[in-house]
Amino acid sequence: MRDRDPLARLRDVRGFVFDLDGTLVLGDRHNHGLRPLPGAVEITSWATGRGLPFVVFTNGTTRTPARLAAIMREIGFGLPDEAMMTPASSAVQVLGRRGHRRVMVLGGPGLTEPLRDGGFEVVPPAAGTAADAVLVGWFPEFTMPALEAACDAVWGGAELYSASETPFFAVDGRRRPARLAVVGDDPALEVPMAHRGRSLAVAVGTGLGGPGAYDGLPASRQPHLQVRGVDELLVILTREESMR
Repeated sequence: MRDRDPLARLRDVRGFVFDLDGTLVLGDRHNHGLRPLPGAVEITSWATGRGLPFVVFTNGTTRTPARLAAIMREIGFGLPDEAMMTPASSAVQVLGRRGHRRVMVLGGPGLTEPLRDGGFEVVPPAAGTAADAVLVGWFPEFTMPALEAACDAVWGGAELYSASETPFFAVDGRRRPARLAVVGDDPALEVPMAHRGRSLAVAVGTGLGGPGAYDGLPASRQPHLQVRGVDELLVILTREESMR
């Protein structure tokens, strides 16, 4: 599938994964005041109108998926709660599959609330606290006692999970992966993720992946299709649709 013409693959796409920051929206330096990027509302409306499922994901953990979905609706996106994914969404699935029930969380409500809703016992990073797993997210309240408690839990047998290893964010079911397009702005995140899943990697230049971002990278880190932004992607999609 990787050797096929990217536009031919795009015509076959039956679902999308859209990155949030730098792809669909930009916020201020504190990731507040989100505003849609050109073509973002339109491309999600286009997918909805054609019955193509999509999800929007972010590696941020400051807000719950439901809160983020509500914010997206406030700025014009027709996004149901279940279409919004954060590391907490993935954690609920992964931790559940691996049999963890008692989770020590280094993070705020954006992590703890979805885990509690998922039936997990959430415990704080306190001395002497045992856990099956330790989950680390955005944690401005980080302290040395919290680190010691997390280390003690891991040394005691807890599995360690990180919500995200990506150091930056951009500011101002079971479908065949080959028929899925992953659209994002981060050369270190969305493009490699698409390759691992054998999906179509679409890189936008509205966030972290500006001009030259992919120069010199191996094939496993190169996008199949590179566009200025989702507005340009929408133009290509509508053109390819008319050629079917």
